[in-house]
Amino acid sequence: MTERVFYGNRAYRLTTWDQVVNMAKNSQPDEETQATDLEHSLPEGTENAKGGYGVVWFGKLVQPRAGAVRIAVNGYTTALAVDGTLHLDIARGNRTADIWLDQGTHNLTIFAATTNANQTVTARIARANHNAEQVNLIPFQKEDFDLTSPLARPAVERKPTQAEISETEWNFTFDPYDLRFTRFVIEEYLGEAVAVNHFEIGGSEPNLFYIPTQADVLSLANNNVLEIAGGDVVEATYTDEFTQLQSGASRLLTKELTATYYNAVVSSIAYDFTRQTNGAVSTIRKELMRIDPGERITVEIVDYDRDQTNKPDKVQFEVIVNDNDPIPLEATENDDYSGIFTKEIDTTAEKEDGKLTVKQGDRVYLRYLDMQNTFPGHAVPREAEVHVNQPTNGLVRILETRSIPGDPERN
Repeated sequence: MTERVFYGNRAYRLTTWDQVVNMAKNSQPDEETQATDLEHSLPEGTENAKGGYGVVWFGKLVQPRAGAVRIAVNGYTTALAVDGTLHLDIARGNRTADIWLDQGTHNLTIFAATTNANQTVTARIARANHNAEQVNLIPFQKEDFDLTSPLARPAVERKPTQAEISETEWNFTFDPYDLRFTRFVIEEYLGEAVAVNHFEIGGSEPNLFYIPTQADVLSLANNNVLEIAGGDVVEATYTDEFTQLQSGASRLLTKELTATYYNAVVSSIAYDFTRQTNGAVSTIRKELMRIDPGERITVEIVDYDRDQTNKPDKVQFEVIVNDNDPIPLEATENDDYSGIFTKEIDTTAEKEDGKLTVKQGDRVYLRYLDMQNTFPGHAVPREAEVHVNQPTNGLVRILETRSIPGDPERN
């Protein structure tokens, strides 16, 4: 990722994206380096920077897997473009943008400027994680721009959106996306109000529409079925007319029941065995993050919603190596009513029947489809990730140290 720094007020006074592009291409930067963390600050006393400075980061961003990302740009003036699309037009203040990125490399350009040379401008990223309810922005890492990675392949180019606009009907056609909700925003209009008759949102198959839904939502209020979702509180009320209070009023009895689901958790674990002083052997469960080819992965799925019988139940999950095709497997409940499902997976460096073939540097994804949950409230894949160890070059450093001897008289 290339970082170009421009001193003075010529940076934060820019008002259009074209001016940012022109400055980055045609103006001589005061600094130019290869950055990884996308965070810049000037040392105290930097010449020609009293009026502030601006930074332009541009290069290839590696997206390991298709999914949503949130990029935050902090500065007095900020802007963001990905793959030639301007997601944040130049404006003042710290801002964020939510973007869907397919697997592969993407052209990323970020602009951040400040009026104070002592302030720091930064850019941070957060990738979609179905196992976490909070979105945590973290600094960019070196791996995000590593073009030597096996994942650093050009992303699939999506077709541009096609629009057909007439006086009474608008049709927009674009490549399919996995969405939970859609939002229709009208930025500007003429007149007093906008009148929209109805929407139709369909999929890749003809005559298949998700909106309007097949069921009439308004008619659900008149049927004999109580429509509830995870997190709802159902309250039952009964008036006891025969047992009265001291005031003479009938007793009012109420009871509440919370409709909820368990948010499933997928983990990769291993076991250690220790011998106690009395000779007994105890088993210690530990989280597993990395393996060598030939070692075993134990998949643990905790989903109490799937404990549905008085016998050990079974659930389906998938194992994916890098971006290869998923391998379906089955995990078995370890007790009659535990709700904890496990499956042992043996790995190998060479192809063997019944074993998972991996090599150094691979990533193994364990995916389970959680059908019932409270977060996010719909069927969602839960994943765990295991890295296959890859040797790295050793590094030796000599660090300067200083020792101040004490007072010999006191010693």
